[in-house]
Amino acid sequence: MGGVIVLIPLSIGYFFGLRSFGVILGGVMLLQALGNSVGAYSSGLIHDHFGSYQRALLLFLSVYLAAIAAIWSAGRPQTYRAVTVHSPPGSTPSAARFGPER
Repeated sequence: MGGVIVLIPLSIGYFFGLRSFGVILGGVMLLQALGNSVGAYSSGLIHDHFGSYQRALLLFLSVYLAAIAAIWSAGRPQTYRAVTVHSPPGSTPSAARFGPER
């Protein structure tokens, strides 16, 4: 699972650019933390009620399948690349701007 942790920020930067990188990564990590905590708590409740983790695993499998369907239906986002903005001679260079690939 360690590779997934490394790929999340790389994927966000690749597909959405660096302009909103912190906001998007923060939202993804918040949702991931909420999902982890709710998943652990709900699987414990399901085990206490039914005496087995089987129904919890089936519930999580259905959530994963729904997530896969949502990702496939969303399609591939447009990638972003840095665009260098040229400054007039004698002025300080401006920062690179990010925009959609063309």
